[in-house]
Amino acid sequence: MHGIHHIWTHPHIMHSRLHGRVHHMKLHPRQLCSRSSHVDEAQLRDKHFACTGCGICCTGSGNVWCSKGELDAIIQQRDSGMSFEQGVGEYCNVDAMRARNIDLHASEWFILKNAPGTDQCIFLNAENNHCMVYGARPLQCSTYPWWPELVESDKAWQHEAYTVCEGIVVMENSVDAVDRLDVIRETGAEFDTMEDKTRKLESFCTYLEDFPY
Repeated sequence: MHGIHHIWTHPHIMHSRLHGRVHHMKLHPRQLCSRSSHVDEAQLRDKHFACTGCGICCTGSGNVWCSKGELDAIIQQRDSGMSFEQGVGEYCNVDAMRARNIDLHASEWFILKNAPGTDQCIFLNAENNHCMVYGARPLQCSTYPWWPELVESDKAWQHEAYTVCEGIVVMENSVDAVDRLDVIRETGAEFDTMEDKTRKLESFCTYLEDFPY
């Protein structure tokens, strides 16, 4: 899952107290992480995240990958009468896959489309910034930001907070943390527990063991 970050401006998503201090970037395009994790509980315990539903991580340049099973679950949620082949044509970036010489008929991995004319995931509801397939969203999305490349490094975690995600709280920066905690409180978001953090991290690392790209 290779790519580079793309910094862009999204004028209406970020809470006003944070707007202008946080660039808006998509989670998808980074080179996601190593295949194994050496993160201990202490590293997880000192990191805090609550999803505010801002939708920033679903917007920008890059790819959202999903397994064949994940894509099938998305298709069934959207339209149980749609065949898998129809779903590939409707929801997948066929051109991007062909550019990688991926056989659409034999592949176990697929790249989701963006909404037409935008840098937003095809399943992001532009009116409320909610995921339209939340219950079936790919593991790449559901485990964010508990990826080894982020939690193994305090610097990477802080960079993610300041350039991508308003729901990541860096307690060392007390002024910024207060603003973020206010946003989280106002949205009713809940912080991930230690069990959540561990489960997501382990799930993502296991997931990547089968990822060929």
